[in-house]
Amino acid sequence: MKMNDRSTELYCTNAADIENLVQDFAEIHLRAGSIRRLGVALSGGADSVALFHLLLPLCRKLGVAPFVLHLNHGLRAESEEEAIFVADLARANQLPLTTATINLQSREPNNLSLEMAAREARLRFYSDCMASCDLDAIATGHHADDLCETLLLRLARGSGSAGLAGMRPMTALVVSGGCRITLIRPLLNIAAVALREWLTLRKLRWHDDLSNLDTTIQRNNMRHNVLPFLRENVNPRIDAQLCCSAATLREDEAFLNDLATERLRALQYNRSILLPALLKEPLAIQRRVLRLWFFAQNLAAAAGFRSISALLAQCASPESKWRFQLAESVIAARDQSLLSIVSPKSPEKLPELALKAGETLHWGGFTIQAKLAEGIGRSSQGIGVYPVSCSLDATKLEGKTIMVRQRRDGDRIAPTGMRGSRKVKDVLIDAKVPLEERDTMPLISCEDQVLWIPGYRISRNYAVSGAGAPSLRITVTKP
Repeated sequence: MKMNDRSTELYCTNAADIENLVQDFAEIHLRAGSIRRLGVALSGGADSVALFHLLLPLCRKLGVAPFVLHLNHGLRAESEEEAIFVADLARANQLPLTTATINLQSREPNNLSLEMAAREARLRFYSDCMASCDLDAIATGHHADDLCETLLLRLARGSGSAGLAGMRPMTALVVSGGCRITLIRPLLNIAAVALREWLTLRKLRWHDDLSNLDTTIQRNNMRHNVLPFLRENVNPRIDAQLCCSAATLREDEAFLNDLATERLRALQYNRSILLPALLKEPLAIQRRVLRLWFFAQNLAAAAGFRSISALLAQCASPESKWRFQLAESVIAARDQSLLSIVSPKSPEKLPELALKAGETLHWGGFTIQAKLAEGIGRSSQGIGVYPVSCSLDATKLEGKTIMVRQRRDGDRIAPTGMRGSRKVKDVLIDAKVPLEERDTMPLISCEDQVLWIPGYRISRNYAVSGAGAPSLRITVTKP
């Protein structure tokens, strides 16, 4: 076989070959995969409309019951028109339709991009559909161009081989709440241009999403700027070669994961891992064993490359007993030869106390003093290092009650010298404050606003205006 044969097979640009490719896929993944109830994700765009028309006759031939699924993200004026188009398609083909509408524009502020927030919303919708329609799998319209873009985006973000393998023809996901989703991607070897040609030849309508032209979105920038540059200046067949690379990486990953699964069975003792035996394995297997171990316990937050690398570095310690925090609620512990996951202790419930100028409070092992002063005085060596002090604007605090309390879910601070606000939880995580200490350190607040995290910046809303301005000097010490 010539070198180019495989890349051509994995990146189809000929509309005449599409039906045979999708039929081969259906024979493997629908018939052999025992899929009898299949959700078809239909947005109204060219890719999903092609998926719908290609799968429908195959579902009927194979005895698979199709269900049309449509999620309106509420992002564009055309969304309502697309929802009507999808409903008409389902009705014309006498298929059941499940729809949902969300409004991502009014979502709660967090660290997720709009693209990632939309992905999470889709996965939640798919999870609901899997349960409500009793589906075996959901088919999506991801195609070969999506695969190329994903590979390059993940390469730019420093993904390992598992990430670079890109999207897979069939994927089992676990979403929040432990719900499982099985996704199949029948168009993954087919170029977008071939799908549009196939639709055009059959005079089939679709709706174009104009937001796909917005190159401020990373994926769109990759599609419209980066990949065209690479085709022109590096390799005119780069799309086919990227698909070939992704397929090779998928095969390598499948082999290594099978090997790691076998080793995990041998290394487990109840729910723990025999650490000395693990450390004798090659590093690639060590990482994969730990990743599989975390996923088996629904601890995806600890399964990233950085978390696992940090844990392996800790495992090299000569100490025979230790605890090591991996994520918000994930603590690994070594006890002699066993590596286990332990539950963090429930935080101690501490009182909320009013802090007045000229007074000294004793709160949860801390001593907190407040006194009137002038100007700006600050002493800090970082969060979690005591003693520490700050100055707040006494004029703005006049007539208000200052409280000393524990952190609460959703607490935010608007730090001096920065724009916007940050979650208190994220500040403490970035400062590597151990989980068990985060709920027992004092926060200074007023009217539900966090004024100060000891050792961090104060809220800019209560910053002292100048050297001679009246201030409230707060000092926190810990014996």
